[in-house]
Amino acid sequence: MSTGLAHSALRGHRPAFVGTFVAALFAATVVSASMTLLLSTSTHGLPARARAEMSANGIGDMAVVMLIGSIYMSIFVIASTMGTAVTQQHREFALVRAIGARPRQVRRAVVVQAVAAAVPAAAAGFLLGGGLLSRVWFAGLVGHGLVPAEVSYRFTWWALPVCLAVAVVTSALAAFLAALRFSVLRPARALAEASA
Repeated sequence: MSTGLAHSALRGHRPAFVGTFVAALFAATVVSASMTLLLSTSTHGLPARARAEMSANGIGDMAVVMLIGSIYMSIFVIASTMGTAVTQQHREFALVRAIGARPRQVRRAVVVQAVAAAVPAAAAGFLLGGGLLSRVWFAGLVGHGLVPAEVSYRFTWWALPVCLAVAVVTSALAAFLAALRFSVLRPARALAEASA
């Protein structure tokens, strides 16, 4: 039943989940680009002069701050967008509660919706951030003299699990928490709150 609920909710509330997809896509793109930049600007294996120049410019520190900041920002953007998407469905969830759906079925349906929007967004964000944005960003750093020319760009697959973790875990947890209070209400009260 919960998969059917999730499917019908995704069909009935496409704009809300397009917003969730876009938030997760943006988050995964920035996280992937930041992680790829962090690896590419690593001083491991570089000549002493290049290491000294990158340390003087603070490129490694900047990459770490960008990665932590992008993960932190992503959590808030995805959580608030997912909360809004779930709130828009309170009426439908009140109706399915009134016809006998259990609270855990409602919560599971919401989490399935969140994962259905977040997984493709994380994969696309990984490709956009790690494959495109990070290259442009790295080229800009080299062009402005912040990164020595002998430092080469390095693509990493390590950004994919990080993107999936940030997008999927955050979306699923935000969806669960957004649906938690509403799913445990008695059906009559849920209908009254949804209509208000």
